[in-house]
Amino acid sequence: MLCYLLYEKKIEKGRKDHFRKEVLLCLWATLIISVILYLWQWNMPGHINRMTSTEERDLYLPAFADWSLLKKIYHGYSSTVAVLFFKTNVIMFMFLIVLSLLSVKAILQAKQEMITSKKQYISASIGCFPLILQLLIWALGYKHFVVYYDYAFKMPEIGPFLKNTKYLIALALSVIMILSIVFAIVLLVRNRIRTSIIGMLLFLAAGSREMMGLSPTIYASGYRTFTFFLFAIMVCILLGLQEVVEQLEISYNK
Repeated sequence: MLCYLLYEKKIEKGRKDHFRKEVLLCLWATLIISVILYLWQWNMPGHINRMTSTEERDLYLPAFADWSLLKKIYHGYSSTVAVLFFKTNVIMFMFLIVLSLLSVKAILQAKQEMITSKKQYISASIGCFPLILQLLIWALGYKHFVVYYDYAFKMPEIGPFLKNTKYLIALALSVIMILSIVFAIVLLVRNRIRTSIIGMLLFLAAGSREMMGLSPTIYASGYRTFTFFLFAIMVCILLGLQEVVEQLEISYNK
């Protein structure tokens, strides 16, 4: 964020093109260093001892020892998307609205420029897909797509998709929503620095929640494990609104 603010300051001084590569390099270097430090921390003796200890596992999730790595990853993913996309989440809903605003702006601009390419309109409208799917899920009732396990401390997640078609549909919907969000950010956010920051925040946020699938306290830790994720989404909302205002100003000045 400091790099981004510094970048904006440089724009005012007319050094946008010269400074762009420096900021991008700094952002990606920070991300790479963070990942390396995280992996290093993951292999620290204290962390290994905590992960191999059976005290927390026996207390909160005795079956955790029998879960395969893929099952742990799936539970981490399904418990995350169940809360973000299926259960009512105002912050995520606001983010999807911002993406839809960017999409509407792109569609209106395409009409104004009399563009006839269908691919252009599909690219412009992709930001509306997540919001439409979100409203569809709420209209059908999110409880049709999630399950509450006895050991999950009242936290919803997508059930075993191989055993029930509705859970397979829920998994497919979540994947489509994630992909459409990624494509919307890449295609609709024109400021590449802003795109990189939003992508980095969402990547770190998703990773922080997905890693809970490797911990026996995945459910016992409760909704506080979403704290960083939701704060990251709020920052992305502000960046998205900034992009909307910037695009409107460009259109008005034309």
